[in-house]
Amino acid sequence: MRDAILDLLTNEEVAAVQREANARLMRAGEEYIDLEHVELGVRQASGLSIPRGYVLPRTAVSDITWHRIVVTLIPRPTLRGIKPAR
Repeated sequence: MRDAILDLLTNEEVAAVQREANARLMRAGEEYIDLEHVELGVRQASGLSIPRGYVLPRTAVSDITWHRIVVTLIPRPTLRGIKPAR
């Protein structure tokens, strides 16, 4: 899943993520995705220390890319276990 998310980023966004990895702490309420735990979905910073090297802040990508990332995180039902419509 992590690779699928990173594949959605443009080269400029990858560079922005790398720059922000060494930048300030995230502000309280700022949205991000923990790339080590993408199963947790979109998270909000509490203002406490976050391991910046493993997060993708919303501010590092465009709105279009962020939307694509969120859609990628939405679980899709599998065909197994779904009863056919009658």
